[in-house]
Amino acid sequence: MLATLAIECDDLPAIDDGELHIMAWLNANPSEAVITSISTADKAAVRATYALNLVDNVISLQKLARNAGVSSRQLQGMQHHFSEDWLSTIRTQLKMKIL
Repeated sequence: MLATLAIECDDLPAIDDGELHIMAWLNANPSEAVITSISTADKAAVRATYALNLVDNVISLQKLARNAGVSSRQLQGMQHHFSEDWLSTIRTQLKMKIL
């Protein structure tokens, strides 16, 4: 799967091994990828999901935590790159070809 990903998506940014493996799996299993959510605060990994046309499947840790019932106080203590606002900005920049 990794070799196929490297050949089919040679424009992927450099990402960590774990993220690379999940991107390879998503690329190899497109029908399952449609129902998959990905949570990452790594800009390069979000760029990789854009290259695979899966950027709208990325969900922020803040949204996951909110849906899981984490308290407002804990949510407010999260670093910015875990926020829905940060992710929305990155998505917009990718779609506008700014990033």
